[in-house]
Amino acid sequence: MYKYFFIAWNNIKKQKGDMITFLLFTMLASFLIFHCASALLGMGKVMDSRFKDVNGAEVQIFGDDYEEEIAAWEAAFAESKDITDTEKTPFLRLYCSYRNTKDTEFEEYEFYVEPFTVNPKYMNLGFDAKDLGENDILVPMFLKSRFAVDDTMELKFNDTVYSFRVAGYTEDPYFSSSINITIYYCYMAPSVIDTIAANHPGLAGMGMVFRGKVSANALENGLKTANVEKAVTTAYHRLIAPYEEEHPERNYNNFTAVNWQMMRGGAQFLPQVVMAVVLLFAVIILVVAFVIIAYGVRDFIIRNMKNTGILEAAGYTTSTLRAALCVQIVAVAFFGSKLGIYAGLTL
Repeated sequence: MYKYFFIAWNNIKKQKGDMITFLLFTMLASFLIFHCASALLGMGKVMDSRFKDVNGAEVQIFGDDYEEEIAAWEAAFAESKDITDTEKTPFLRLYCSYRNTKDTEFEEYEFYVEPFTVNPKYMNLGFDAKDLGENDILVPMFLKSRFAVDDTMELKFNDTVYSFRVAGYTEDPYFSSSINITIYYCYMAPSVIDTIAANHPGLAGMGMVFRGKVSANALENGLKTANVEKAVTTAYHRLIAPYEEEHPERNYNNFTAVNWQMMRGGAQFLPQVVMAVVLLFAVIILVVAFVIIAYGVRDFIIRNMKNTGILEAAGYTTSTLRAALCVQIVAVAFFGSKLGIYAGLTL
């Protein structure tokens, strides 16, 4: 066995340039493959872990706070045999412009805002309200690149501007994904929520979040949360129908319905596509590396026919020399892969 490593080591020294190139290519490919595989295999587990940490609800409905609508949603949730428990908490739906005071232009967006003093049973993000002031706001984690802690976020309603200190970030498994491009889910002081709702009725209105916990046994047996959501909304439409005739001026369909499996899959889709493209690129790099080294070894053999003949005259067989070349390539690829994986673990 020693003779294989002896020949391989001498070949590596003679092919130093080709071997370094091969080492770097395999290291880069291994680094990318390791990162992509980790992301593709672990993304769902990370989301599920966070969902469990906050005691997530599999179905959420964001509706208005009309008494008859609240009663209809409560009855609709109660009709579902797959929902084991429900909860409702107030929230503020608002349409306004926002900006970081470091920026010059405002952008229009829709916000859902809950009071950070509420301590819900489900979707409890674990805020410590004692550390938060009246002018503080908590924003989704994916806005971290735009709003640093202690930056000032301004919300503009027509000519009225409210200033808030960014006190931290939320990691709501439903709404803190960068793929969520329709709603910013934030948290404010309840007094500020009441003030905005009272002063800007055309742009801000109070609503109610209804959360339903789906049976764990039903989920293990393959129940889709989308089907539960559909059953709840179908029951709601039936229950609210009499009030639509009684109050034609009210819009009872101004609600947002979401379920965990849908939001979980949507949050993973684009990152998975990106990771798959990067993984393909990494495989191409690896293939190119082996093509380059194959041509390099072929050229090396042609240029060193004399030395090969001397080795054969010394008793080395053709199969032994081929095996030594394989050891040489495998050894470099092995160390390149180890370095790539180590870089992936540490960076």
